[in-house]
Amino acid sequence: MRTRDLERIIKRCWSKDTSRNPEEWNAHNPSRGQCVVTSLVVQDYLGGEILRAVAQRPDLALMNHYCNLVNNKTVDFTKQQFPKGTVIFPGSCTTVSTRDCRRIPIRKYFLSRKTIKNQYELLKERMEYYLNQKD
Repeated sequence: MRTRDLERIIKRCWSKDTSRNPEEWNAHNPSRGQCVVTSLVVQDYLGGEILRAVAQRPDLALMNHYCNLVNNKTVDFTKQQFPKGTVIFPGSCTTVSTRDCRRIPIRKYFLSRKTIKNQYELLKERMEYYLNQKD
């Protein structure tokens, strides 16, 4: 699947139910809170790695942000969730630290969290439904 086709389909499948920040999600900013589940789905379809980046908003607040590295290119379908003037520092970390100081892959960590796993499964289910309708 081509990257731009995947992006178009994923964006049609986002909703408040797939957002990590459902109270902040709205139709005017549909990518809000979608970076985690989107990075998981992108990895399913395109392979590569999930990267943790840091976004610095214009008010200087720092936030974790997740995107993908596929064939040495950054794939980030959710950067528009941030206000104009936000700087996203390139991601390089592919693991996270657990409470007991172990390093585990980002994907494994997120899929071990019930809410994220449910949101991911919902987004993936919508993607598959959409793709099956196109056949």
